[in-house]
Amino acid sequence: MYPARYESWFATESQESDSQSNCASPILDLDQISYDLDHASWTHNPTLSPIDINARSLDDSINPDTSVLFSTTLPSSIHPTGTQSDASDTAIIPFSDDSDTLPLEPDILLKSNMPADLMRLFSANLIQRRAGTHRQGKKCLKGRNQADSSPSLSAASGSASSISLHFTPSDTSHTINACPGVPIHWPVPGPSFLETFPVGRASAGQGVLPFDIDTRGNIPRAYSQNCAGATTTSMSPCSGCTEVVGFIEHLLSLAQDTKPHTKYRFLSHSDMVNVARQYSAENNRLKLKGLNDARRVSHILTQLDDYKSLIMALLENNIPHLQHILTVALKRGSSIRQIINTLEDSLAGAYHPRGYTGDDLDMAVLAYRLGGRALLHAFSHRLALPSLRTLQAHRNFTSITPTIGPITPDQLDSNIKNLLLNPLSDSSLPRRGYSVLMDEIALEERASHHRASNSVIGLCHSHSHLVDPSLHTYDSALRIAEKLAEGKIHLGKEMSVIAVGSFGDDGIFPVLAAPTCKCEDSEKMISIFMLIRDRWKETGAEEKLGPIFSFAMDGDSTRRAAGHRLFLKTELSMTSKLYGTLSHMQGLNLATGEGEITLDFDYKHIFKHEFSLIVGMKLVNGHTVNRAVLTRYLSWLPDQDETSILKLLNPDDPQDVPRAIELMQAIITLSKNEFDTTTMSVGECADIVAIKILGAVLESILLPFIDVTLSLHQQIAHLSRYAHLTFTFFRLHRSAFMPHVLYYDSQTMVKNACFCVAKQQKLDGSQKFWLIQTGDDRLEKLFGITRMRGQHNSAMNYSQALDRIGAAKDIDTVFKKHPDLESGSRRLKITRVEGLNHIRCDLWVGDVVASHCDLPSAWKDGRDKALTVLTDAHVSAVCCAFNEFFLQDGCDLMRPWGENKYLGITSDIDGHGIESSVNSASGLPILSESILVAGPTSVEEETELDEDVLTLEEALTHDVAFGSPNIDHTIPSTSHPDTPVLVSGPGINPDDYLLVHGKYIHKETICRRVLNKYFIAKSLNRQERVYSTGFTKVNCQCELPGRSITGGDTFIIGDVFLTIIRINLTVTIALVRSTSIEHHSITRHDILASNIRTPDVKLTGQILTLIPTHQPAEQRSWLWTGDYVKTRSEIQGIKQTTEKVVEITVPGLLVELVNPETTCVRMRDDINSDKFFALNNLGNTWIIEELALSLACDTLWRNACEHSISIKNILHIPTPSDPSMFPYALPDGSAGIVCIEASQQLAAAELGPLDDCPLCGVKTDSMRAHIGIHILRASHGIKETLKEEVGLTYPCGFCGQSGCNECKIQIKVSSKGSVSLETRCPYFHVFRYANADIGSKNRPSRNVPLKCELCHPSLTPVTGKKSRAESGFVDAVWCYNMIQHLDDVHPQYAHPKNPTGHPLPLDILNTFMLTSLEQRDASIPKSQWLMPLFDSDDDKENQPGPSTRKRKNKNTGNTNAKKARKSA
Repeated sequence: MYPARYESWFATESQESDSQSNCASPILDLDQISYDLDHASWTHNPTLSPIDINARSLDDSINPDTSVLFSTTLPSSIHPTGTQSDASDTAIIPFSDDSDTLPLEPDILLKSNMPADLMRLFSANLIQRRAGTHRQGKKCLKGRNQADSSPSLSAASGSASSISLHFTPSDTSHTINACPGVPIHWPVPGPSFLETFPVGRASAGQGVLPFDIDTRGNIPRAYSQNCAGATTTSMSPCSGCTEVVGFIEHLLSLAQDTKPHTKYRFLSHSDMVNVARQYSAENNRLKLKGLNDARRVSHILTQLDDYKSLIMALLENNIPHLQHILTVALKRGSSIRQIINTLEDSLAGAYHPRGYTGDDLDMAVLAYRLGGRALLHAFSHRLALPSLRTLQAHRNFTSITPTIGPITPDQLDSNIKNLLLNPLSDSSLPRRGYSVLMDEIALEERASHHRASNSVIGLCHSHSHLVDPSLHTYDSALRIAEKLAEGKIHLGKEMSVIAVGSFGDDGIFPVLAAPTCKCEDSEKMISIFMLIRDRWKETGAEEKLGPIFSFAMDGDSTRRAAGHRLFLKTELSMTSKLYGTLSHMQGLNLATGEGEITLDFDYKHIFKHEFSLIVGMKLVNGHTVNRAVLTRYLSWLPDQDETSILKLLNPDDPQDVPRAIELMQAIITLSKNEFDTTTMSVGECADIVAIKILGAVLESILLPFIDVTLSLHQQIAHLSRYAHLTFTFFRLHRSAFMPHVLYYDSQTMVKNACFCVAKQQKLDGSQKFWLIQTGDDRLEKLFGITRMRGQHNSAMNYSQALDRIGAAKDIDTVFKKHPDLESGSRRLKITRVEGLNHIRCDLWVGDVVASHCDLPSAWKDGRDKALTVLTDAHVSAVCCAFNEFFLQDGCDLMRPWGENKYLGITSDIDGHGIESSVNSASGLPILSESILVAGPTSVEEETELDEDVLTLEEALTHDVAFGSPNIDHTIPSTSHPDTPVLVSGPGINPDDYLLVHGKYIHKETICRRVLNKYFIAKSLNRQERVYSTGFTKVNCQCELPGRSITGGDTFIIGDVFLTIIRINLTVTIALVRSTSIEHHSITRHDILASNIRTPDVKLTGQILTLIPTHQPAEQRSWLWTGDYVKTRSEIQGIKQTTEKVVEITVPGLLVELVNPETTCVRMRDDINSDKFFALNNLGNTWIIEELALSLACDTLWRNACEHSISIKNILHIPTPSDPSMFPYALPDGSAGIVCIEASQQLAAAELGPLDDCPLCGVKTDSMRAHIGIHILRASHGIKETLKEEVGLTYPCGFCGQSGCNECKIQIKVSSKGSVSLETRCPYFHVFRYANADIGSKNRPSRNVPLKCELCHPSLTPVTGKKSRAESGFVDAVWCYNMIQHLDDVHPQYAHPKNPTGHPLPLDILNTFMLTSLEQRDASIPKSQWLMPLFDSDDDKENQPGPSTRKRKNKNTGNTNAKKARKSA
């Protein structure tokens, strides 16, 4: 476009778009600057900053990154000879951006509208910049004269508007023509060339034009500053001017496309005019905006004054109906000033607002129902709420028809029509299913008068038909009181409430409220259920609203039995619409009642039972998880400490649902934590596996009701997982895992949820189904509001209960419309977080549309998840074969053992709940008659009245009857008592009074004084009411550890110990893992090791199964397989047995603590690892040496002998289901560790007394008498031929042996003379001590155990005082060993064989003296006889010697009388 050397004259695009602030410059006085037109004055100045060249405007041969530096130094005048003037004569203008801007003011540009004006302005500036005013020196004048005289190309005329070019011809040989310049073709739209050309570029500075412009002709021409002035070609520009063409083309492109941010000095006059006009328009706009803002500010200030006036009015005056006035004013769109005027009119009484909103009516209902008429009156006057009259005109209050006498269809019809059909008849409700809810609420046992029916209400509906409840005369009240006293009728202890609620709406509608004495049997309950079902159809409610899906209740046994018989009546028909869906859910029980109605139980009731169950349940492989185990591991959670764990596991109220859920969530959190099992002990690994199983079970039942993000599909999947997990563990451990009743209730709840979803899908699948609406929780919430109506006194009689439950229904309706107003019930909240009471349907965010749930798919997902949990827990695949189980006849989740046997309906022998008998022909469950008929209730004995209490008639006719209201209900009689004046007066109804002894008494007073004569108020504390009826707390508090459980001298639950037990005829050792510690009858979590071996300690645990290593006996060890010893247990009612983990309790005296080492079975080659499938994933287990087991076995047997624990008192366990597991067996099947001595004694004790003499082998029927002869002969030196010789020192009287610990014998003589013996001699047999002490002709031996009075003297009782406490067992001495005992222990005393020493007391000597019959029978020579102290006849029976037994002397009284007379 143009030569590279002129690049610096054009700014780049970025430089042209700089901020306009850089273009501002002071106006230069151009008259003071002189310019020369010689282009040689343009020199390079290296001190200037580099300017980037726009690559798009350069030739291809020029590098765009090259920086070129130029400056304009104003030189001195150039003479034609080429010389310059002196430097001192040269005017120099320094280069700067500020000096480059032409002094073209906007006002001047706006005024220069004519081209001539622009020409003069442009030329003047251009000439001043190029020519300037010089000092008139000689050289300059000379050069000018020479130029004027030489041939040159000069401008014609008008030097003011042209630029002169001076040159000196150097070559005169050719024809020289003046350079015509380059014509400028400027096709830019505009008035003229000068207005559209960027005249600002003529100024010095960046982007200055490298050529001059001649505008005198029609076509402006450009002359380069390097113009030669002449050219050899006619009408062609010189070479210097030719280079200008590119510049002009570039300027033209810039003028045709002007950038919005181009510097002002590069704009044309027309562009500058447009800019000036824009600034002028912006200025005018800002001025107008300022005026508008001023007016707006003034208006806002006026409004602020109005608001201040309103606030001052509200502060200084108590304006009635303020909220209503403001509501009406805002609806009208009134301004603040109008509102102030309205408030002023209201203060003056000139304005009264009318009309109430629905919220106003709701708040009025709350005020009236919660606080009564007085509170509503106060709110109406102070808060402008509607008055009671207005409220009655716009709202219908709930009123329940009372049950007077038996339950009748009319009562149900009235309530269904008034509470459901009439209010809902105008609304278009979708078709939904309904659930019937039933529960009881406590009542005060008080009768009251019902004015509308003139009857006594509060009598139980079961027996009230035995008396007429009408109150016509005073005799009617006496007749009712007589029946109450006889116990034929009863006052209601509770009120049975039956309500109906829909699936899809939180509303609940009570249809029956009847007082009950809790004597109903299942037949009575069945009749009530059937009546409600039938009346629902007959009244048209099923057609207008929807069918009944389920009957929900809590865990009452009578209602459970009735519901079982009525709603598990027949199998689901194959023609049913539900069959196609539910039949594909394998294991689901399909038994329903009429109309396919199912039974349901409240899920919060199940939560509470799960909470109580956690205190001890058996899970994987029979491992026990109880309170102690949870206490130990819950402390691992970061948000739990000892105090919080104590509150969780030992709540004051077992019915505390939030506490139960909090504990369940804590266990779930613990089960999901990842623990480093490599650092944990074997016991801890086993505990963690069991806790993970427990967490999975609890999570499956809890999350579907508290996790609002779950969809209906996910909820059913969780319930399916729960059902399959509980099914598996219940089959394994039965009631040790879960009580039968809880299993029945939970499985019924899961079944009902599936049935209800399927029914809603068939009824209207587009509707939502909330699982939280199952159960009777909504009725419990209504009861909470009912009790709240009582304020500080929640007790109520039946009449009050009817009014309160009606009020509770109205309050609940308001709370459903305004859930933010409800505080909720503390015990029923899912969580205690403020602001979130019950989880409501509107809070559920998961997809719960009924049709979006594929029931068979969700059911299968839950079963697969259950199998995953069981596989991870190493549960045997045989126990998880659901397909095989459910193919059995009559086997499903509710009937785990098939044969159509249900659980939890009747009681079995051991009280764990039951399996109901079922008629196999009809397939219907048949309950035993014992459960169908309730036993008679006991009537409390009447309490006697104090003497100062008024009689009945006195209380009724007393002028100031205590407890009566302020008004006097008694009307004095006239002069004729037989004709009293009728009761009259304002607000008095004569029909409410009865004549009693000449006075009119109000019927309510008669009920209070006659029927409620012996009323005793119940405690307002619910727990005291429950416990006073005989119930105990579910969770008995146990003593928590008071020291760190990590102490080395502490034994905690979960540690192992050794003990000896007997199985069949074997006494062996057992390794036991403790599950409970009891010390002084208090359950503890730990105990000091030094305190265990005491009689007051009992340890409970499970026997571990051990397998020996394949090593020699001296190196053999035993390893735990991860399982426990199990035995077969019979299932009541069917011919099946299941395995049951053996759990034993042993005294601390038979406990030996052990700390086994840990080993990994995977790293051992001396064991078969396939037998350790029940171990944890790491394969770590306990190992203990056989030598240690044998030593412990002997030590424990010695402890038993030392503490005189007989072989019969050692714990016996039944034969295990796998006999090879216990007693611990060697690989060849023989017993590994056996206590031989104890086993022999056990065999002797089990087989009965031995009749073969161990000394001579002769059979005898009295081993004691026979052995006595051998002992007597041996003591006298008579030789016998015996298999074994008689013991030399203290031979046993039963076996003749000496030195055997088991032959040690002890004796206890009571104060009455009875004798008790203890010994473990295998030849021991029972005998009559008194007869043996006397001896007989057939059995003359008198060798009996004696109590040595020298060693253990008996204290003589003191006359007139109580006898001293009896002594315990002491060591006994056989009669024939007494002389040896005297020689060894009491040598200071003389006896027949030792005549020297102190004489023995006569009573002691007579105990061991031998009779002649004894010595003759023993064939002792007479020369060696011990002479008796009395004579005996050979023909007579053996004379009785002094007996240890003390006998009463019948003649003691006579003897004492004789002694008294003799002394007198």
